[in-house]
Amino acid sequence: MSATSGGLRVFRRLRRQHRLIRDEVDALPWPHPRPAQDPRLAYVHLSLIYVALSNAILGPPSNTVQGRGFGWAATIAFAVPLVLCSVLVLYAAYCRSQYESFGYEMAGCAGFTGTLAIYAVVLILTTPNWALTYNAPFTIALAAGNAARAWVLIRRLW
Repeated sequence: MSATSGGLRVFRRLRRQHRLIRDEVDALPWPHPRPAQDPRLAYVHLSLIYVALSNAILGPPSNTVQGRGFGWAATIAFAVPLVLCSVLVLYAAYCRSQYESFGYEMAGCAGFTGTLAIYAVVLILTTPNWALTYNAPFTIALAAGNAARAWVLIRRLW
């Protein structure tokens, strides 16, 4: 037996620990509860849905990126993915299969990351003192947090 085959065996064993199959994940009691079922996270996503829909219906506020630079088109362009991603994460929290909930939550987090990254870039380009605004750290932190969560879920399904 060569050193390469021994190293390959260790690599396969380590990689196998992260791989989950549907029967293992759906078997109760699952030791890792779904974080999206936390009421604090559910209320955050419900709040994002409310804000996105109210901005899309009532129009862009004058102190936002959409109000400063773009108008209705950008408001709707940011509202639609935020609502869809929030619905995906909320559905992932309460769907029957935990295996499928990983996929739905991963898709929601990846969508949040992309939408909020675009919003952060536009915020930086359109706002003179963007670092002093409330939106900048909130948007960047929320995008980074969703990217980290999506990466955790991708690794878990890998």
